[in-house]
Amino acid sequence: MVATSISIDIDCPPSQVYAFLMDLRNYPLWQTGLINVEASQGMQIGSHISFVITGLGKQFTRRAVVTANDNRSSFTVVAKQGPITFESKYEAHNIPAGCRLLLTNKIDPGHVFRLAEGVLQSISEARYEGDLRSLKAILEG
Repeated sequence: MVATSISIDIDCPPSQVYAFLMDLRNYPLWQTGLINVEASQGMQIGSHISFVITGLGKQFTRRAVVTANDNRSSFTVVAKQGPITFESKYEAHNIPAGCRLLLTNKIDPGHVFRLAEGVLQSISEARYEGDLRSLKAILEG
């Protein structure tokens, strides 16, 4: 299991950060390698999400489900199919300077990539840190 927990402080209210994250059209603007994302019911619980991403010189389609959404500050997306599964949780917390966005991600690389967990850990942390910095720049810009 590859687990990452990364946060970033953003100079805007948590409600604004959450609202931005609820609009799937925004995701390709800040997530590395994301070409397209569509959902059956937006970001509501039970919504099925389809991601088209590029990585390692290939294009992949990933499917996930929104398993939690408090309609205020946090949501969770889970992918249980495919060679690599994941659970991503976003939480927007109020701080004096605006918002602290916390991303907690758990990736199960399956049997195929089990030996590469250390490399996957490093790549994941770098990618998520870069993505959150891009998100911050967009929201503060």
